[in-house]
Amino acid sequence: MNIKAFFSSLLQKPDALKFDVKPDSQGLNFFTSKELFRRCQQGDAKLDDSIVYQFLSLQMLAEQGDATPVVNGFFIASDNVVKLSEEDRLLLGLPDSWPGQFEVEFKGTTTQPSFNIRLILVHSDGSSLGGKQFQLNGPLLKLSHSEIYLPSPEQWHLLQAIQKHNALLEKSEYDNLAAVYQLQQAAAEGCQVQLAHFNELEAVSPDAIGVGVKVNTDGSLTLNPTIEGVDTDRLAERLGQLDSKRKVRSIRVGKKIILLDEQKLLGVHEILKSRTIQKEQVKDFFQTPTAFLDASLVDLDQGFSLRVHGVSVFEHGYFGDTEESGIDWFAAGMLKDLPVKPAAEMVQAIETEEDLKAVEQQIRDAHQAGAEVITLGGEKFNVSNKAEVEAALKSAQEKILNPETLTSDSVQHKVDTENTTLVVGIAENDEQQDYGEFVTERIKNVSYSAPLDFYYLKRQPFPHQLEGIRWLLGLARESMNCAPRDSLHGALLADDMGLGKTYMSLVGVSEYYRICREQGTIERPVMVVAPLSLLENWKDEVDETFHNSPFEDVIILQANADLKLFRKKGFGAETKAEIVQGGDGFPYSLLIGSEAGTARLDKPKRLVLTSYQTLRDYQFSLCQIDWSFVIFDEAQFIKSPNTLATRAAKGLKACFKLLATGTPVENHLGDFWCLMDTAKPGALGSYQDFRKQYMIPIAKADASRAVEIKNDIGRSLRQRVGPLMLRRLKEDNLEGLPDKHIWVGVNELVDERHKCLQGLAVTMRGEQLKSYDDIVQSVIDAKTMDNAQGVVLSALMKLRAVSLHPQLIESSKPELPVSDNKLKAYLQQSAKMVVLLQTLDEIRQRQEKVIIFSINTKLQLMLARALERVHSIKVSIINGDTKAVKGKTVKENQTRKGLIQEFEASPGFGVIIMSPVAAGMGLTVVGANNVIHLERHWNPAKEAQASDRVYRIGQKKNVNIYLPMALHPSMSSFDDNLHKLLCNKTTLKDAVVTPEDVKGEEMASGCFG
Repeated sequence: MNIKAFFSSLLQKPDALKFDVKPDSQGLNFFTSKELFRRCQQGDAKLDDSIVYQFLSLQMLAEQGDATPVVNGFFIASDNVVKLSEEDRLLLGLPDSWPGQFEVEFKGTTTQPSFNIRLILVHSDGSSLGGKQFQLNGPLLKLSHSEIYLPSPEQWHLLQAIQKHNALLEKSEYDNLAAVYQLQQAAAEGCQVQLAHFNELEAVSPDAIGVGVKVNTDGSLTLNPTIEGVDTDRLAERLGQLDSKRKVRSIRVGKKIILLDEQKLLGVHEILKSRTIQKEQVKDFFQTPTAFLDASLVDLDQGFSLRVHGVSVFEHGYFGDTEESGIDWFAAGMLKDLPVKPAAEMVQAIETEEDLKAVEQQIRDAHQAGAEVITLGGEKFNVSNKAEVEAALKSAQEKILNPETLTSDSVQHKVDTENTTLVVGIAENDEQQDYGEFVTERIKNVSYSAPLDFYYLKRQPFPHQLEGIRWLLGLARESMNCAPRDSLHGALLADDMGLGKTYMSLVGVSEYYRICREQGTIERPVMVVAPLSLLENWKDEVDETFHNSPFEDVIILQANADLKLFRKKGFGAETKAEIVQGGDGFPYSLLIGSEAGTARLDKPKRLVLTSYQTLRDYQFSLCQIDWSFVIFDEAQFIKSPNTLATRAAKGLKACFKLLATGTPVENHLGDFWCLMDTAKPGALGSYQDFRKQYMIPIAKADASRAVEIKNDIGRSLRQRVGPLMLRRLKEDNLEGLPDKHIWVGVNELVDERHKCLQGLAVTMRGEQLKSYDDIVQSVIDAKTMDNAQGVVLSALMKLRAVSLHPQLIESSKPELPVSDNKLKAYLQQSAKMVVLLQTLDEIRQRQEKVIIFSINTKLQLMLARALERVHSIKVSIINGDTKAVKGKTVKENQTRKGLIQEFEASPGFGVIIMSPVAAGMGLTVVGANNVIHLERHWNPAKEAQASDRVYRIGQKKNVNIYLPMALHPSMSSFDDNLHKLLCNKTTLKDAVVTPEDVKGEEMASGCFG
């Protein structure tokens, strides 16, 4: 039975208990009686599955921020209701979307106040309904008492646009055109709607108003507004359509109509007011443009780091050539002259089969990184249009096979100039070292030796933390006499997870500010870039560390927090623009610099907390700020040089950049080079030199000496970076940490860190063993097939699932038996579940708490509900769907942090289920001291990150890590193979060379021979 049929069968039962649904003007209310709701919350096993599954669905929506708990139920706003998945709609008993089409009837012209829009619903058979024959009841489209529909997101967009326009008492031409624009947007999203003659009209609502500069023959300048996607010269010719009283808010340029909201209109008039810059004023204009234009209305450049060379299209580099671009202030020619060729012209540069394979790999890497341009043979090519790329590669293949048949006319030349991603153009240090210098040998006694008085701290540092603070302060002090534009000072704090990197960073910055005051140096703002889920942690850490904070205030620069206070009205992400003939400008979206006055983001002594996504989206503004410190938490987020966030991180100006991560290498040594190139550019030379010296020898090492060579190279590299990296491990027996024990159930221990605990490994039997053997046999039978490799990889995933529970290989959600006796028998179908239940019983006897790590979401849901029944406790789930921070519809107790606080606050025994991916960074759960890796991650570094949620500063009890295993009676099982392979992914003590993922081929050779 598939999931749709299963949900339908639940709701169609005559006596099925369900939530009542009632619409209001804002959305839908789902409610039941007080008693039923209480039983749902307590996980009453006697309740019907229908209402239980509805409750779980609504609860998960609440955890994701898409629903709000209310008295005896939940509320879902209309905008969220229409976005519900098909499965959620079915489970909650909601109607389908309108299956037909829409027609729009327009009366009058857009220049008239009487312009009216009438919506007509058209059935699939072609019959239509008049506009008066339906109504909106909240988000529900009601045709009659029995015929009701829930619009899709694009249908809702259309309905809302018409409803909003019809509600206007007075309609200007702008209002009418803005409504047409919204209808066009709905159609572009996929809404089946006929817009009559307005299908031919293109409405444009710009995100920002830029400024272009034209040099006149007499040496003066003419300033023109620039809008993305609109030819600047043609726009300049149409500026006469605007009136001096600023009542006209639209401009017609060809078939395009430019809609200017109030802020954009002010920006255009600001440029027109100072449109001519006399020859004698040109120098002053370029030096101080804010003396001529209001930067809050018009996008202005403010200068970047010395590493930044202007603006460029996001290009996949590293293994390719690089090319610097010059700075082009005010975007007069910044984009139009970029030497980017169409993908079709790649054919001329591909001569051999080897060339073709190399180009195909480079394109795959570029697409994976989100880049649209590659460099080939010293030339740039646009590879954003996959269809054009495929055609070019096919032509190249034909050219190689039949070179005489290919003519220049057989290749289509076309440049896809839309949806191009812009980035700060940096010196990439790829083929050669373009920026920075190797300075490690000059740094000797880096530790700050002067007395430190921590009277202002609520908690005193442990010895290893004091060492870290002195190390950081000693390095950062070297940057005090340098301008942030130099961006050459930084280091890598690579302490093991849970040793207090956040605490050390904050105290180090506080002491840095103290030295600034003593030297009379300005206390520039500090920025912390971290995963979204950790921003609130940083803010809390400030309160928990200082009696008196060194910061004037703390800003969370995120959309659901303080970003709206510092983003120019109507401006959005800065990285998306179009390459258009005429050289349009691009939007600088944030309020920064003195011209922003008291509204500026970059105030002295301000702590700005932001995410890697926000850094990526607003990199042009953030790269113009003079930061004292920029701290990158969980810096492995910028381990790849070919991501937008990494490019932005390298372009930031700062007196000192501190990269904090417990895993300085996750995949290969290229990660380490990239982190150091961000912290201390040039310290490890160019990427290609580094690759030849360190990476290639490891890759080419003979299998018999691979580990030895890897360790030798790791030690050599560790010595080279010297004091630029501080690395301490918990195994160093640091003060403030209890003991940690890793328990495994096999006698043949493959790692000295593990201890054997009888009972943690159980042999499969019954249905589980039969399913396991059937999967293995299917691979044996398929070994002669063409797609044998695909069969093997698919089978590995099935073995992983069946090793957890045989029911998990089914497509539908596992349905738990109603009776408790049958539930226990159901769980005991799995050898691993037997181990889990026994281990939980032992932990419960000790009245301790435990985290169960699992990746499979079906298992998470099934396990949570089962354990709530077995142990009569609430079991929460934290996975990728759990919101990291609170918002308008997300309460504190629904976030990851809130769920953990509730878990830790409950007395005695407790269980929480987490995904090792979602919980791998930043979360602290020292209220638990037991971890069960029910489903293990294929990367030992990720598994260690998950375990360290409980093993960190603040943990008072000894920590137990349990590794349950399902064994096979006659062969090495999936769990057994994975355990051995994970243990073989050894790591150096200083962790410059760290564990690698277990590869599918490695697992296959163990499971299938």
